Amino acid sequence: MVGVLGVLVGVLVAVVLGSSVRRVPEGTVAVVERFGRYARTLRPGTALLLPMAERVRNRIDVQEQTVPLRVVGTDAQGRPVVLQLRLRYKVVDPRAATYGVSAPGPALVQLLDVAARDAVAAEPADQLRRHLQPVADRLLALLKESGRGWGVRVDEVFVDEVSG
Repeated sequence: MVGVLGVLVGVLVAVVLGSSVRRVPEGTVAVVERFGRYARTLRPGTALLLPMAERVRNRIDVQEQTVPLRVVGTDAQGRPVVLQLRLRYKVVDPRAATYGVSAPGPALVQLLDVAARDAVAAEPADQLRRHLQPVADRLLALLKESGRGWGVRVDEVFVDEVSG
């Protein structure tokens, strides 16, 4: 009886200790909550969590991301215009990226899409082609402001092509 109890206790201890070890891959971080509140951010490597008190809430890729985007809109004269854009960003505050917005990457892409459509609608297509850099600068300023609250640093918005 004592031997069986000892084995059960040993197995229980092994399971609890095994479930408290977390491995965080290179290029990512893990946001840890203790009893449902932010506790800390785990950097790449192996870490121990307090059994039954802490859990990993979110794993975030902190490498620089480049996202291509194709925006179809209508210019000021009612003609269809297609913008080919590239967005380059990086998560710099994992806590804000976890609690500020549900998914910072898709939120930035959606904001860029809406802002680019507004920029296209404000000017004729031929004028857009001549003044790509001011349009990209306005979009970058808007995304930088929004991204700051989401724990994201937006590095570049590049207009590859305007057609239509």
